[in-house]
Amino acid sequence: MAAPTTYQTFLDDALAQIRRGEAPENALTERLAEVGALELTDQRGIGGGCIADAARLETTAGPLFLKTHPDRGDGMFPAEGRGIEALGTRIRTPQVVAAGSVDGTAYLLLEWLDLGPVDDAALGEAMAELHAEPQAAFGWHEDNFIGAMPQLGGEDDDWARFYGQRRLAPQLDWAAERGLSGRSIDAGRKLIDALPAFFSDYPPIPP
Repeated sequence: MAAPTTYQTFLDDALAQIRRGEAPENALTERLAEVGALELTDQRGIGGGCIADAARLETTAGPLFLKTHPDRGDGMFPAEGRGIEALGTRIRTPQVVAAGSVDGTAYLLLEWLDLGPVDDAALGEAMAELHAEPQAAFGWHEDNFIGAMPQLGGEDDDWARFYGQRRLAPQLDWAAERGLSGRSIDAGRKLIDALPAFFSDYPPIPP
């Protein structure tokens, strides 16, 4: 876990670079300049997760939400940003301002949303519409993450095979590497083998 002030150094440096009129050297400074966030007037850490540090930034472009994590070189935040943008086709999601890495710190910078009461029914309908859009296959075109763990992408037109081989099997492999008992692993493998039987009278259609 990064220290709570991880975001301060590289963000302050980026803003100072913009104010000096220097050419942006990375995607973060370029995007901050584009959205008009030329001054950082306040910043405070906030809760909400155990994987990354999070902060609300008060800027001349309005409030922004920033997540940071020591860069592992795996592209977790850019992948998260693309996922948010995909969800945004049907659901109100924060605009992705920038995502990447600067000086060993990975970051995801988003529009700040003031959250109020949620219309659960409307949200459920929007999610249903999103999943009802016809697709050629199950899956996603790139690898992404489940929490901090990698999640295999790729596509398959068979739901049971996709779920077994690209969702359950990798988790079993990682669990085995970390010491889960062989008995539990065997039970998981048997479940994967049995998955097609659960859908013998119901062939799922790619959403």
